[in-house]
Amino acid sequence: MDLNEDSDEQILGEQLEKLIRKNKRFDPKKAKQKTIQSLMQKGFQYDTIQSYLVEHEIVFEEVEQD
Repeated sequence: MDLNEDSDEQILGEQLEKLIRKNKRFDPKKAKQKTIQSLMQKGFQYDTIQSYLVEHEIVFEEVEQD
């Protein structure tokens, strides 16, 4: 990995965290779909996003509401 790839991965991670928080009110499938869609609109490639999700073991889970 070169410096640019490290930087891109860090930016992807930061954007992903924000979007996960924003989309957590949706069911897991819809949250994942909306998150990936938003990242793609920001210019990230689908394969890059999927690789990051798998590599960092990010799972979209149901949030229990009281």
